[in-house]
Amino acid sequence: LQKQLADAQGLGVEVNATDTFDQLLESKKIEALANKYRLKVEKAELDEEYNNIVKQYANGDENSFKVELEKTYAMTPDEFKNDVIRQELLQSQLVLWYNSQEDLNKDAYAKVKALQDKLANGQSIEDIIKAYSEDENLKDFAGDSGMISFDDLLPEFRKSLQDAKKDEIKFVVSRYGLHILKVLDTNNDGENGAKQIHLKQVYQKTEGFQKWLLEQSDNVRVIKLLKF
Repeated sequence: LQKQLADAQGLGVEVNATDTFDQLLESKKIEALANKYRLKVEKAELDEEYNNIVKQYANGDENSFKVELEKTYAMTPDEFKNDVIRQELLQSQLVLWYNSQEDLNKDAYAKVKALQDKLANGQSIEDIIKAYSEDENLKDFAGDSGMISFDDLLPEFRKSLQDAKKDEIKFVVSRYGLHILKVLDTNNDGENGAKQIHLKQVYQKTEGFQKWLLEQSDNVRVIKLLKF
């Protein structure tokens, strides 16, 4: 498959069997770790991510995406979901699991608790964002995301904010880190009556996932059965 991919893309490079094997091995290790922590990808999640990719790269035209998928990657949509998207979602779930473990992220959780105390003592979220948030993209806008479609949020955000009310403050763990979110407004004024939400956020990064993943992967037992 890797040789077909290189040929289809006109890369003209020699496929290294060892590199290909190592890539497959790493994918299997991710699956083993996901099983260890009882993480799995549901069909609905695969379908949602697939539809997002079709929307992003083919303007929602699934037929043209299927043609390009076959031409460039020699894969059917089901193969693409199971062999590519599933692996990416499993790793995202591992990151999310890691970020949700306070004992693995003591410094980040301590910072968030200190900021929650400041909020409880009357300091404005705008001042906290400007002084402490680690989201450089939104920091200059006082953490204001603007009104966005609820469906465009990460699944972990949607789950936590499903019933959130105006002015409510939520703590949310995502695959990217830790978030203190203030709901500025919600409405159903999106396209075809879609739900929208307006947020401000204080963001704190988590660290150490790649090191943890490497340590965990090294502990996965590997038996190589090769025939020459």
